[in-house]
Amino acid sequence: MGRKKGGRGGEGEKGKENLHPTLFLGPAMVHAFVTNRFDYCNSVFHHVSVASVQPLQNVLNAAARIILRKRKIDHITTDVHDRLHWLPTLFVY
Repeated sequence: MGRKKGGRGGEGEKGKENLHPTLFLGPAMVHAFVTNRFDYCNSVFHHVSVASVQPLQNVLNAAARIILRKRKIDHITTDVHDRLHWLPTLFVY
């Protein structure tokens, strides 16, 4: 006996049709608008104070959470280094 059409096998595909397009565009948009600007201005941030770097770190953390699809309470330190290959923004000399 064969399976009926429209059974449980088609539910996974139907769910994908209802997803919002920004879920797929989010990482690309973050890379285009946030990380590219940060890389472009990276030399300006050399030897700035911790108070000046902290807002930038917050923006990069939010960008990493969008790219990695993590919640605000999830740890991202190892993922930022291992999966995104980003270096820490502040080195202590």
